[in-house]
Amino acid sequence: LTAPPAPLGAGAGPRLPPHADPAHVVVVQAPPRPGPPRASTPTRPWTLLKHFESLALRDGGVEIRRQDGTPWLRLLGIEAGLDRPGENPRGAARVTEAAVGWPGGGIRLEGVGAEAEVEMDLATEVLRVRRAVLTSDETVLTGSGELRQIGPILARAEGGGRIDAGLARSMVPGLELSGRVDARASFEQDAGGAHGTLDLEISDLVAYDIGPWVGAVHGTLEDRRLRIDSARLSGYHGEGEGSGEISLGAGSSSLDLRASGLDLEALVAAFVETPPPLASRVAADLRIGISDWNVDTLEGEGRLSFSPGEGEGWPLAGAAQVALADRRISFATRGV
Repeated sequence: LTAPPAPLGAGAGPRLPPHADPAHVVVVQAPPRPGPPRASTPTRPWTLLKHFESLALRDGGVEIRRQDGTPWLRLLGIEAGLDRPGENPRGAARVTEAAVGWPGGGIRLEGVGAEAEVEMDLATEVLRVRRAVLTSDETVLTGSGELRQIGPILARAEGGGRIDAGLARSMVPGLELSGRVDARASFEQDAGGAHGTLDLEISDLVAYDIGPWVGAVHGTLEDRRLRIDSARLSGYHGEGEGSGEISLGAGSSSLDLRASGLDLEALVAAFVETPPPLASRVAADLRIGISDWNVDTLEGEGRLSFSPGEGEGWPLAGAAQVALADRRISFATRGV
């Protein structure tokens, strides 16, 4: 499967990553088969490693594309080594830049660096990731797992670490977010699809100048959707909770948010430089949605209820409708 260098993108095969002057080009392509669909044949390309006593890779690149030709995995600047200190091949690899997303589109990780230590079990042909580290700016995630086959993918992984808001902004261009999140997740892809759990501890989260918020989120992964089972947040001297479903691929996502006891004056200060003196508390019931992780489709609607609070200021009471569309928030009320 190795061949002398050819012009990148030449021929009918897929285009390869734009790394400079490859010493060898390896193209693995599965052309469409005529007739009815067949059962997938397990694929384990790493079993080629058992034929090597040692192996070194410098400045390598890998790209996997969807059927429409767009990439969902790209690894550039790969430095890797393999040896066999025992019976099973062991190796380590470093990736300068990685980009990965769900094969069906949606969320993508861009500009991520990675390191991994792997071992192939010759008896089971399972590729075990003994330790992996993903880094991006101040984000550092560590984990481990195993890959039993690809085509179809059978794998499991677990790990966690600190996620900086910069990573979220790279995943969803145009998102205005700051703060940090401590995450812990487990994941398994089997014949029935993808499933797992996700737990987040949120600190100093600010979204579109609203915050900071602190709290915790627990979610359950089923195939390409993350169900938010519980979300509890504190901010503006009040409490909030939420639930909903988030699409990890292309598709729609929605969250139902409820809050009570929010300090109205502190909340207004997020939108105006000098807020009026207000002695009032706010309760909110909102629904927010987004399609295909495009912030231009971010929209929401709900109801705000005001009640007099303690301290000096205007003790507002009443209700208002609120709507989010085209990156703007609008309010409508009939008597506050």
